Parts: sequence; C-alpha cells; structure tokens
Amino acid sequence: MRKVEKSQQSLVGTIAAHTIYSVVATLLSLLLVFLFSVLISTEILPESFAKFACVVSLFIASLISGGLIAKVHGHALFTSFCQGVFNVVICYVMGMIIFLRIIPQNFDVHCLIAGMVGSVVGGVISALATPKRHKIKNKQRRM
Repeated sequence: MRKVEKSQQSLVGTIAAHTIYSVVATLLSLLLVFLFSVLISTEILPESFAKFACVVSLFIASLISGGLIAKVHGHALFTSFCQGVFNVVICYVMGMIIFLRIIPQNFDVHCLIAGMVGSVVGGVISALATPKRHKIKNKQRRM
C-alpha cells in the first residue's frame, strides 16, 4: 500500500514540477518576445527578424526549463523532452487565448521543433554538468 501512495505522490510532484517550470519558461518566453519587439521597433534588429522572434524565445526558454527539470528529476532525456512538449502546449494555448484564433499566425512547426529541441539540449547539458551520484558515494565510502 505504501508503494502505491509513494508513486502517486511522486506523480503529483512530477506534474507540479513540470507545471512550475513551464510557467517559468512561459514567462521567460514572453519577456524575450517583449525584448525582441522593443529591439525591432527601435530598429536595432531588422524587421524580418519578427518571424523568428517567437521561435528563438521559445528555444531559449525551453533550454533553461529543460535544464532545470533534468537537474531536479534526473532521467535527463525523457523528462526534458516531456518538459519541451509541456512548454509548447502551454505557449500554444496562451497564443489561442491571446489571439482568439485556433492557430496563431507565427506559431508553426518551427516553434514545435524549437521547444522540444531546446528542452532536450538543456536537459543533456544539465546531465553532463552534474557529477555522477555513484562516484560521490564511492568516494564517501573510502573515507
């Protein structure tokens, strides 16, 4: 009975962590889109960059959230991929709410790929940066 309760608690904790990091990624993505719009309106960036602002901001936000979720939960490739899917879905739903359309104009396959790839790359970088747990335990046993 305790194993079932622990698995339910870990499932709820995993969903909560994915939701929190997706909200962080969404806020970061909105901040980056605002930054890109300011840079485009002041003509620091060319106007043709407006098509790629959504893709670049979603990639950077997914990169950071995928790295954070992989550092917290482990299993870097799977959890960061799920985080990327979660980020894309939340940004897609927010685009539907904001633009009052089924498919926002600038949200396409490029955004989907950028969200998933950015999250997986962030997870892999996070997994490579963290030391292996079993090596630390073996060093502690020797002392």
